[in-house]
Amino acid sequence: MREMNISIYILAGGIGSRFWPKSRQKSPKQFIDILGTGKSLIQMTYERFKYDFIPENIHIITNEDYKELTEQQLPEINPDNIILEPFRRNTAPCILYSAIKQIRENPDSILIYVPSDHLIMNTGIFIKDTKDAVNFAINNKAIVTLGISPKRPDTGYGYIKYSKSTNNTFKTVHKITSFKEKPTIEIATEYLNSGEYLWNAGIFIAKASVIIDSFRTHCPILLDKFESIQINNNETELDYLKRVYLDLPNISFDYAISEKANNIYTIKSNIDWSDLGTWNSLYHVSENKDSDGNFISGQNIKLYNTKGCIIHSNNNRLLIIKGLSDYIVAENNEVTLIYPRSEEQQIKDVQNQLEIENLDKYI
Repeated sequence: MREMNISIYILAGGIGSRFWPKSRQKSPKQFIDILGTGKSLIQMTYERFKYDFIPENIHIITNEDYKELTEQQLPEINPDNIILEPFRRNTAPCILYSAIKQIRENPDSILIYVPSDHLIMNTGIFIKDTKDAVNFAINNKAIVTLGISPKRPDTGYGYIKYSKSTNNTFKTVHKITSFKEKPTIEIATEYLNSGEYLWNAGIFIAKASVIIDSFRTHCPILLDKFESIQINNNETELDYLKRVYLDLPNISFDYAISEKANNIYTIKSNIDWSDLGTWNSLYHVSENKDSDGNFISGQNIKLYNTKGCIIHSNNNRLLIIKGLSDYIVAENNEVTLIYPRSEEQQIKDVQNQLEIENLDKYI
């Protein structure tokens, strides 16, 4: 494995709207210490790679609004390794653009794409599985994902159906037969019981050339946009991207490529993983619960007859709660949310209503 050819791209442009009000447009969840560890999720993601790969080959892809946040939280990152997107267009455009940039610098590049806001507990296993995926990608014209062995019938994740057979050289690699959208609880239970499905973690490893060829075959409209608009000598990279991104569709890498390509493989990983997509996902993975099953992050919190709650304080005030069961209590300097855990999917509707009422300064 030639380490110099391996580049990591941390995807960090999302808003994390389902973690509102802690995650806001001005400071989304990847830049927040949501777990109460003293480190933000993007800092944890960076540290996951810097000891086993070349730190100078770690890149960040984020929105231009988060340039200062990225530089503040990751001062070790070379500013040239921060790709700033002018508009949010999901994961396909930024993955394609980074592959185009990388192949111009090094035609033999192997690229690792990882979300910035996921929780991975078993770093050693994760790194081993990632390096196995890199080895397979080096020797094959393939895109490899890490599929997570499901622990429960979760309806918040996409699923991967995979073939149990492997080849003699790469015994941990399986062919993916299909991608499944977020299922109902009944279907998720069937997936779990069958043993034929994995959680889709949104982690992709491939040669830069394979990624570009995949877009040429399955999503040429994106590749045509980047190839038809040439960068001018007198403009910045961000100026160039503004011209390209203006008319790009909002499309994920899964939808543009993974669900269509026939060279997609997976490694079944047994890491403890969560995409931390919702307050309840944070509750499920956290070990920081009191004897009444409350997840607590913050100081100056007094609880009485309160059970099964998620409580995230900003530490600036005394918080006293009595008689709540299975609620979310989350606050920052401007907003306090008190909401049933069972209805957390409706929090997005609350934000939409605030926008309608011209109160989007709180979003």
